[in-house]
Order: sequence, then structure tokens, then C-alpha cells
Amino acid sequence: LKLVLNPGQKIDLINNSSIISHSPLICIGSKDSVISIFSSDSTGKGLHVFHESDTSRINYLTINNLNSYNNNFWSLPSAITFHKGHVEIKNSHLKNLSSEDAINLFRCNYEIDNCKIENTFSDALDADFSTGIINNSYFINCGNDGVDISGGFLSITNCFFNNILDKAISAGEKSVL
Repeated sequence: LKLVLNPGQKIDLINNSSIISHSPLICIGSKDSVISIFSSDSTGKGLHVFHESDTSRINYLTINNLNSYNNNFWSLPSAITFHKGHVEIKNSHLKNLSSEDAINLFRCNYEIDNCKIENTFSDALDADFSTGIINNSYFINCGNDGVDISGGFLSITNCFFNNILDKAISAGEKSVL
């Protein structure tokens, strides 16, 4: 099973709603038909994908105005979470995310290309125990780090960082950058 969002689809997360999937996410939009996930009432609690096999593929997705997930039983630090599995994010724009991490990748293999992450409350991208590649991407107006990796491997090329309030790139806990 896979969660599939179609080109041009728009999802408005209102009344504290969120998307939680235990299957890979397939979001294949186009330059002329971008997929959009947003919260018009500023209560949307994000997009969270938990899976160990297969690949989540994202192309031409805009995510705007989401918060982190929490309820009476558990919480997540990010507006967008990928836990395990492989993740490809291309040609996407993530903005106005009010969470500890805009994106949190945990025990993932990931590729990010031609993306923009801007106006984040804290870290734009936090990758823990993950292996990844980030190319041709922008990190703008981040309340803490632009990219924060711990216990992982990252190759990063041709990226732009502007108005980062802490570190553009932070690599700790035996990471290889």
C-alpha cells in the first residue's frame, strides 16, 4: 500500500488535523500542477510517514503553515517526519513551519534536490542516524540551524543559506559531512 497524492491536489489541514501514514508517500506533481498541503487556520499538525521499506517520492510539493504533532499520548518535534525507509524530495517548497524541526528524518536514506525551506521556527532540516544527499537547495530565515545532522552521513553541494540564527550546518555525534 502507498499513500498517493495527485498532481494539483490541495489538502487543508484544519481543526488540529494531520496526515499520518504507515506506508510510503507518493507525491508526484509538476511545475504546472503543484501539490499543496497547508493549514488555513494554523492548527494543522503536519505530515508524518513511518515505514521501513520502499521509497517515498515527492516532486513539486508545497507545504505551508504547519505545526508539530502532539496529543495526550505522544508528540513529534517536526511538521514533517519521515521515520525509516528511503525518501526523495525534489522541486519542493516548505515554508512557515512552526515546530522544533521543519523536517525530521530518522533512520532514513534521503535525497533532497532543488528545494527551498524557509521561515522555520527552529531547525529547517534535522536528520538523525540517517544517510543523505542535499543538492541545489535553499535554507532561508531559520530560527536555529539550517541543516542539523547527528549520527549520520551527509553530502551537501551547491546550497544557499541566508538569515540562519544559529549554524548553517551542524554535524555532531560522530557524523560525517
